[in-house]
Amino acid sequence: MVKFVSGVVLGAAIFGIVAHVSPGQVATAEVKVKVIRQGDILNMDVSVDRAPNLDGTLSVLVGPDGDEAQVRLNCSLNKDTTKCQVGNRIPLDAKLGKWAIKKITFQALAPSPEKELRKSGDLSFQIVPHRDLIIPDSATVSNIE
Repeated sequence: MVKFVSGVVLGAAIFGIVAHVSPGQVATAEVKVKVIRQGDILNMDVSVDRAPNLDGTLSVLVGPDGDEAQVRLNCSLNKDTTKCQVGNRIPLDAKLGKWAIKKITFQALAPSPEKELRKSGDLSFQIVPHRDLIIPDSATVSNIE
């Protein structure tokens, strides 16, 4: 019986923490460079309207305008922090043209559902071709012992 009551209390506490973080958070994204080449790293600063009271992960999903999200960018958004920098490499075969931020989410490190945040800021950028791509054709192995 004690285990059951402890489980109910722990479940209520976790729900209370998630409910405290949940209502109406807004995330503002600022893309540092507006033109990104295929294969380069996309970085952006993301700020939330209020700091969470527990550590979590902030995720930004980006993709071509009119298509589904293709790239996820993550950062740790720690307790009492309102800003972090997300980044990830754009694929070499990424669709060219206008891309946009599709979704921004926060998820607590404690097991909990992902919370979608309202977006604000300049949410688009351009993907351009990577010119003069040089990739090795062969490799030599030596000094095997």
